[in-house]
Amino acid sequence: MLTNPLRYGSRVAVASALALVILGGAASDAFAGRLGFGSISGDGDRYVLYRAGMVDQPGAPITERLIDERTGQARTLTPPPGCGLQTVRSAQLLWVCFGNPPPPPQITDLRSGLTRAVAGWDKVLAADAFSISPVDVGTSWLSVRQSGNHYNFLGYLDWHSGAWLWQPPDSATAQPNLDRAALMGPLCSPFRLPVNPYQADDNGPRFSPIAYVEPFRARSSKRGVYLNHCGKGPNRLLDKRCRTNCTYALGRRGRIAWTSGTGTRRTVRYFRPGHRKATLGTLTSFARSDRPVITFSRTRLLVSGGTPSSAYSFKLPIEPLTERTNWP
Repeated sequence: MLTNPLRYGSRVAVASALALVILGGAASDAFAGRLGFGSISGDGDRYVLYRAGMVDQPGAPITERLIDERTGQARTLTPPPGCGLQTVRSAQLLWVCFGNPPPPPQITDLRSGLTRAVAGWDKVLAADAFSISPVDVGTSWLSVRQSGNHYNFLGYLDWHSGAWLWQPPDSATAQPNLDRAALMGPLCSPFRLPVNPYQADDNGPRFSPIAYVEPFRARSSKRGVYLNHCGKGPNRLLDKRCRTNCTYALGRRGRIAWTSGTGTRRTVRYFRPGHRKATLGTLTSFARSDRPVITFSRTRLLVSGGTPSSAYSFKLPIEPLTERTNWP
């Protein structure tokens, strides 16, 4: 069954102001950084999902809006009956639905506006896990966290055909990519996946995934956060302060953002090859153990986290969209 859960906000002026604040322009100049209590995320390109309210308090009223960076329009989201919003990724909205056993998740294609239940959900339920939780979505696949007695890892469902992989194939040179029809995306040389150190405990896959967007890889260690380029020069150390409680996110064209600091205030920094590092702003009201969630849209860096959760939006430096060759 195909439905359309998207509708324009009833107050056009409010929606337009919200889009200006998040996407840039006159409103954002006067309202930089923290948007308020809630969470915010991007699909990596065109769409931004803003959930306003006390999102970490069960039962609290939440307003969910979808902002289209290409048009500047903000739309209020109405969930399918019995479902709640999970995430936005690759122009797809993932809805998790509630019941016992859990009914199939539903996915909204933002290009067409149509919503459909995923195919093959009966195969996921047949795995007989103690707990099943849809996690993320792409244009081809849905990742599902499954946990049971002595196992806890991701399985993958082709939500078009219903093909189900309880675990990804063992490979040190490829990892799951939810936008690929064949699921496994190859890593460029010399990158290889590390061995999963918890395989004996959770019976999970042999290798652990890495932060990789071809041709770049990001990683952190006790020395700091690094950016690597396939076959071009040494690892680039970006920030020695991004160690304990370090959170980072890698986007297209080598865009990388991270937070430094371990106290109640965190600094948000950004780098893209061929450009200087930039400080975008400050996060506040963080407990020492809090780890912010960082995502990209086409022009913005979006951060959620803190106690209680707050949403932050930072405009990225204006950059040409062509690749630079001067690496590192």
